[in-house]
Amino acid sequence: MKNTIRFVFMLALLSLPVSCAKDNMKEMEKAFRDIPASQPIGVYWYWVAGNMSADGVVKDLHAMKEAGITRVQIGMIGEGQGAPQGPVRMFTDEWWDILHTMFKTAGDLGIEVGLFNCPGWSQSGGPWVKPSQAMRYLSYVKDTVTGPVSYSKKLADVGKDAQDVKVLAFPLSEPSEVVEARNTGSKMEITLKAAKPFAARSVIIEPVHTPGAAGAELFVREGGNLRSIEKFGIDRSNMDKNVGFEPFAPVVISIPETQGQEFVLKLDKPGVVDKVTLSDVPAV
Repeated sequence: MKNTIRFVFMLALLSLPVSCAKDNMKEMEKAFRDIPASQPIGVYWYWVAGNMSADGVVKDLHAMKEAGITRVQIGMIGEGQGAPQGPVRMFTDEWWDILHTMFKTAGDLGIEVGLFNCPGWSQSGGPWVKPSQAMRYLSYVKDTVTGPVSYSKKLADVGKDAQDVKVLAFPLSEPSEVVEARNTGSKMEITLKAAKPFAARSVIIEPVHTPGAAGAELFVREGGNLRSIEKFGIDRSNMDKNVGFEPFAPVVISIPETQGQEFVLKLDKPGVVDKVTLSDVPAV
């Protein structure tokens, strides 16, 4: 009888976490389906190139309210940017009437409204945005020293309008094991084999200097089989300067510490990767 009681009690304990997990998932699903009024949801609401009407904004607001959206930020965009030009120009009497209808309807529905008062500083900007206020890139200069030593040099200037953000000093770990594969642009499977087993901690992908993207997966060979370590994407398809000042920058991936001698990088298409470096030093 004692054994039976113990068994039933343990079964109940083991089933308790599963039951709790199911209850939590139900609560989470319910919260997504029935969003409480205490949880506001906000969206950008772009009015594109004068394609607007009083009837349209009323219908949009009612649809938002039904979807649980209670906060909107309106931006007037698209003029001269390729979108078909609509009939309503900004600041005309018709535009003001539509805006009045929108605010009245939003108030009746309990939807908060924000309205952009100028182009975004991060995008088109304007003469009122000073260089010191503009959106910029974070760049750096570096110097390597061997210590212990008292460092009193002035680091080189980054640029004319640059402002100092932070000076960081940290110990530099030189890799003791590096495996490379070069000129791999035509390959979809790249093998990296070390002279002896080591602990791999990072992989650095240098892309070809042609826009492109590919999916990648790194494996380690264990016996006769390949075991997956990490999946990641390689995307150097957008050359616009607003994406970054170095369009073909390396893709750096830290991986779980993995012991091995032979590693394989598989790509879902060729023509993207020029060089692969596997190292025992973590990287960012």
